[in-house]
Amino acid sequence: MSLKTKAALTYLLPLLLSYVGVVTVISVGSRPDWSEVLTSALPSAGLLVIAHFLQDIVPKALKEAFLFFRARDRLPSSRAYTQVGLKDGRVTPAFLDKIAAENDMTPKAQSARWFTKYDKVRDRPQIKHSNLRYLAWRDGAASCLVLALVTSTLGAFSILKWNQVASVSAGCIFVAFIIAQAARNMASELVCEVVALEAVGSIE
Repeated sequence: MSLKTKAALTYLLPLLLSYVGVVTVISVGSRPDWSEVLTSALPSAGLLVIAHFLQDIVPKALKEAFLFFRARDRLPSSRAYTQVGLKDGRVTPAFLDKIAAENDMTPKAQSARWFTKYDKVRDRPQIKHSNLRYLAWRDGAASCLVLALVTSTLGAFSILKWNQVASVSAGCIFVAFIIAQAARNMASELVCEVVALEAVGSIE
């Protein structure tokens, strides 16, 4: 099972299924009629599947631009040895000064160096866990934004009223920004962990 598939099953699927539950509760309300539940749940479940596939189509660069609010040098690895690494107490200014004196510190060069080190430790449990959570929250944020867009079809088919559509879409956008912050945190943690392992001599 690939890391992205595991991320989807572990984190993304529960998140998206909650969308079906919210839509169903809003549309059915206090009427516990199973035919109405199915009438609401099945279309929203279909949208869930569509949204998941659509977020896979969204270019990775576009997802990263949304997460990090940067058009260029988006990933924190581009600032691994000048900014991000300092967030970890194991990384000393002296270590970073030594790296800066011996290497090109342009964003592309920093990212290339970081990924070289990352490749050497990518199978360590802490690294895999951080990467798994980053991928999950990155794709989760993208899925929530897609859901905010496609929820309008529930209004077109009278499954939700238009004011309910607006509420659900706004909720999806709000959740997307919350999850995006979680993704940023995990990305920063991942970058810091690799730099810290290099600083303490755990990576050649």
